[in-house]
Amino acid sequence: MHWTGRWLMRTFPDDFDCADFVRCVLEEQFGQAIELPSTRAAGVRGRDAQIAAGAGALADPVDAPREGDGVLMRARGRQRSVGHHVGVWCEISGAPHVLHLLGTMRTPCLHQLADCARIGLETTGVYRWR
Repeated sequence: MHWTGRWLMRTFPDDFDCADFVRCVLEEQFGQAIELPSTRAAGVRGRDAQIAAGAGALADPVDAPREGDGVLMRARGRQRSVGHHVGVWCEISGAPHVLHLLGTMRTPCLHQLADCARIGLETTGVYRWR
C-alpha cells in the first residue's frame, strides 16, 4: 500500500485547514518541519494574498516533483489567483496525485492531479519546501 493510505482514514479537528494538514503530513511522514503562519487570512482572496506574499520564503518552484512537495491550487477559472489551497504531491502507479484536506471536510482526500478540475481545482505550481 502507498504511504498515503494511512492518511485517508484519519480525521482532524474542526479548526484544521489544508496548511495544517500539509504541515502534519510533512512532519510525520517525511520528518520535515516547516514554518507556516499561525494565523490564516480570511477568505479566498485573503489566503491568496498571504500565500503570494510569503511563498518565496517557504518554498521554491520545481519542474520535477518528488514525494512530499507542495501542490498549490486555486479554484478553477480564478485566473488572478496565485493559489489558496495546498496539498502534498505524491506518485501512485506512475501518475501524479495530491493528498489534501478540502474545506469543510475533516478527512483527507487523494486525487489524481489530472482529475482536480472535476472537483473545481486547478494546480498553479509544485514547490519544494525549504
